[in-house]
Parts: sequence; structure tokens; C-alpha cells
Amino acid sequence: MRSPAWNSHLLVALVKRDFKAQYRRSLIGPAWALLYTLVYLGLFVAVRSFLGIPSDGQPYVLFAAVSIVPWTFFSGAVSRAGASIMLNGSLIKKMVVRREVFPASAVILSFGDLVIASLVLVVLATWYGVVIGWAALWVLPLLCLLALLAYGVGMAVAAVGVYKRDVIFALPFVIQVWMLASPIMYPLSVVPEQWRDLYALNPVVGILEGLRAALLHNATPDFGLLLTALLGTALLLALGWWLFRSLAQYFVDVL
Repeated sequence: MRSPAWNSHLLVALVKRDFKAQYRRSLIGPAWALLYTLVYLGLFVAVRSFLGIPSDGQPYVLFAAVSIVPWTFFSGAVSRAGASIMLNGSLIKKMVVRREVFPASAVILSFGDLVIASLVLVVLATWYGVVIGWAALWVLPLLCLLALLAYGVGMAVAAVGVYKRDVIFALPFVIQVWMLASPIMYPLSVVPEQWRDLYALNPVVGILEGLRAALLHNATPDFGLLLTALLGTALLLALGWWLFRSLAQYFVDVL
């Protein structure tokens, strides 16, 4: 059976609908993205005061913000994409459309939170006098790589979650563990050298370290870490896509 064509108009409509629905009856609306970032920053700074976590010579609040902002985008995108099929069940039953459009709209919606949360990073960078150089051009491809990673993981969760709701219920816990296993609160340098190659198999590691290098040190990312992140993202994206396409034909029967 031939797959329906990708509907870009539906994609735009879904993003608009979900953006309005997300902040309906909210007192502060999109400012929640700022609040999440500030809460994480406050928590990390408090933990650091007890544990003495290093920050590679940078002010810790700025060091942490460079990773918290993209991580908040990533975790939000995975969570939204993972629940996207379940939340759009009634629409899927009525329309013949490529199912991939639903997790895609969830990831695109999360870019709005990223832009808003980035205001915190801009203020901190200005306060500490960070000079942004040409290496900052790496930010866009690194964020696109992070978005593809979120899309791949989100598709896998969305596909399996239709059949086993436990996957969606367990997702917040998995994301928290993933955060602790990524260099967000701490730098890569604190990981024992003999474990770094294994640790770097987490694609988020290369992406976040690349963002820190570009924004805080005006340096190009470590190409070894970047290559590992690229391969890991490609693998998870391919796996998520295959799993999603294999199960999508039965969504209507299960929803």
C-alpha cells in the first residue's frame, strides 16, 4: 500500500494548534520555558556549592546554562514526540496522512521553547562579557543534530507507546537518568579517562561539548566526539524511523 504524501500544511497547523493549546489558561504562557531554565540553574548551582563541581575555568552558572538550554529543548521534544500519537489518536482515525508528521510537529514546537529559554543564555553571556566568534556558526548544525536525535528517540517511544503505555509513563524517569549520564551539570573532564570512550557513546555528549566549545571557547568541536555523536544520532534515527514505519500501519486498530 502506497504511503500518503507528507502534508506540510498539516504540519504547520499542528504546530500552531499545539502552541495555542499548550499555554491556554496559563498565567505566564511561554515564559514557562524561562522558568524551567532558571529552576534548573538554581538547582545546579546549589548542588555545585556542596560538591565543588568544576566548570573548566568558566563561571559555573554560564557553564551550566550552555547545556541546560539545549537539554531542556531535547527533553521537551522527546516527551512531546513520544506522546504525539496517543494525543492525536482521534485525528489519526479520521485522516489518511503520514504518521511521522505528528512527532515532527512536536519537535518543531519545542524549538519555540528553545528560543525563549535562550534569552537566559544571552543575558548571562552579556553579563560575563563572553565574546562570540566565528565558531558560533557551529551552533545551528549542532542543534539540528540534537533535533534529529530527539525525533528518532521520540518516534521510537511514540510507536511502542501505542501498544505499551508503560513506555510513555517511564519516559520522564528515563530522561532524568539520561540527563545525569550527560555532561550538563559537570564537564566531560570529570569522567575517568578510561571510561570516556564508553561514555561518549551517548550522542548528547558530543553535541553538548561541541556547543560549549563553540560558545564559551570560540573553538571548533572535538571532531572525534562529534563523529561519535553523528553516528549515534544516525543509528537512533534510523532505528526510530524503522520501528515507527513498521508499527504505524496498525495504529488505527490499536488506538
